[in-house]
Amino acid sequence: MNHKRYSHILLALLVLVAAALACGPTAANTPTVAVVAPPNGAQVAAGQTVEVQFRAKGDDPVAWVQMTVNGDVVAIQQSPLDEGQTPLEGILRWTPNAAGTFNLILTAHSVSGQESEPAAVSIQVVEAVADAPTPTLIPTPRQQGPTPTRPPAQPTSTTKPGQPTPTTRPAQPTAVPPTNVPPTNVPPTAVPPTHIPPTAVPPTNTPISPAITDFHADAYTIDPNQCTTIYWATDHATEVRLNQEIVSASGNRVYCYGDLGSGPNEFNLQATNGNETAMQTLTIVGLEPQVLDAPFAPNLSGSVSSLGIVDSLIYPGDDTANNNYIGFITFDLTSLPGDATIKSASLDMGWCSLRGAPFSDLGQLYVTYLYYGDLDSGDYSASGGEYVGSVYDCPGGVVDVTSSIDVHKTQAYWQVTLSWPVSSDFDSEIDDVTYSAPSLEIVYMP
Repeated sequence: MNHKRYSHILLALLVLVAAALACGPTAANTPTVAVVAPPNGAQVAAGQTVEVQFRAKGDDPVAWVQMTVNGDVVAIQQSPLDEGQTPLEGILRWTPNAAGTFNLILTAHSVSGQESEPAAVSIQVVEAVADAPTPTLIPTPRQQGPTPTRPPAQPTSTTKPGQPTPTTRPAQPTAVPPTNVPPTNVPPTAVPPTHIPPTAVPPTNTPISPAITDFHADAYTIDPNQCTTIYWATDHATEVRLNQEIVSASGNRVYCYGDLGSGPNEFNLQATNGNETAMQTLTIVGLEPQVLDAPFAPNLSGSVSSLGIVDSLIYPGDDTANNNYIGFITFDLTSLPGDATIKSASLDMGWCSLRGAPFSDLGQLYVTYLYYGDLDSGDYSASGGEYVGSVYDCPGGVVDVTSSIDVHKTQAYWQVTLSWPVSSDFDSEIDDVTYSAPSLEIVYMP
């Protein structure tokens, strides 16, 4: 009785552990982020804003990207969509205030809460060159002459009439002649009472400095089937140039992959008023498609009969005893990036040989995705596959498998089965087709 109770408790614990493991995050949900510009080791002056262009993507939509410097978050770019988006592209800005070497660390965060591996770019910040101070001119007051001294009044004689006049005359004071006395008809120069120099007023014809108020693109990375639009807006400029071409003060231009080509494409915007020039730069990267010939895995390929017999040769069909055979094909996908954008994928069945008439007696050959792992006798009865396409004759047999590769690109292997609509035509004759060199070509954007 107690043994049964303990067995039930142990079984419940195992179910809970399995459920917890199944709900855990997987590497496939982890986003990635890459720095598009500036290049590593770029040099800027202290006080100059650094613009870091990035591209983040993942199987789960990206919710936001943040940039840290010395462990401090200095900028965050959020997706404008509540459900996130992939890819998420934009610009993060940071203004250094001191010289030195700084590592700018970017991380992307998905809507499911997964954080990417960090992407870093090193920036060399140098001291800014200080402008020489402009001397202030203080006007010199006009020199004034001394105030003239008036001669003292003459003394009045006290001698009465009939009295003798004194022989000694009183001394006359010497008059001091005035120095630089201005003419009486010239008004005196007004001197500021506190001798504070007047404030310099800039001339009214001094132009206002030009400014670039907006310069951005819809997308900073494009593939051969995409276009992007560059937008700009300026103020107080008499002439605006985009890559040396004169353009309007505000506007936009559409550029497609055919206009740019692969690799980085730099765009320079200049706004001038004749005396000063404002400049900004952005970079659009044209992605070049990559082609992968996925390696065929013969050790995981072959045939399994309805009797459970495993063979290394691939020959779906039936035999003289009317036993059915299913073919199995495996390709290695470990060289395909998990976040690649699949543009096309095709399965070429390659060389084939016929015995009997399988395509007329058994019908079309179904190609079905089924991740079976190692090939063994139990795989004959494996279920849950996804129909990919059909082969109708030999020779011939190229199947478009783009959708299937896009869905299962994160798996280590892409595996399919080859089977007929009917297991046998029961004519006691061999009807099968043998394949020895199938190939899988995948075209993708990194």
